[in-house]
Amino acid sequence: MIIDPILGKLTDCYGNLYAPVRLWQGEIQTDIFTQPLKVQFVGTDALGLTLPLQQLLSLFLEQAKDYKKLLLEALFSYYQTEILPLWRANDYFGVPELASQLVPNVQDIFEFEKLLSDPRLILNNPNCWGFEFECTWDVEHGVGILFRDGQVVATGFAEIAHDALF
Repeated sequence: MIIDPILGKLTDCYGNLYAPVRLWQGEIQTDIFTQPLKVQFVGTDALGLTLPLQQLLSLFLEQAKDYKKLLLEALFSYYQTEILPLWRANDYFGVPELASQLVPNVQDIFEFEKLLSDPRLILNNPNCWGFEFECTWDVEHGVGILFRDGQVVATGFAEIAHDALF
């Protein structure tokens, strides 16, 4: 276990004591989301957040409301253009009675945000970070977004947010 000055107690996401590099996770309370923001990053077993990642996290937190707006707009667009048409074209995958719960026809990003939960910020590269969320329409894969140099570069399954790790 590592105690990081920003994120507090860090846990190893994989629990592999023999791995030279680990995926660590901590939490930070913010007013960005209604739930605590989990922060994941790659590191060794001896270090918490490196200075570049501390700076990236600080920058994100300073501009969090702007980034939240960007990510919600991009994910809402993805939902409207990719997810809803897919579910409709496949007759709601055999569960049309659950459509209003799983893939409701939301009208704005404020309604859309209610479909997301368990926010995770994925850090590794000072120029690249991602977010992943659990979502109502895909409980197995979730949804993710990837930023590079402050711009949205990809949306899709939650794993896309982990492209920030490479």
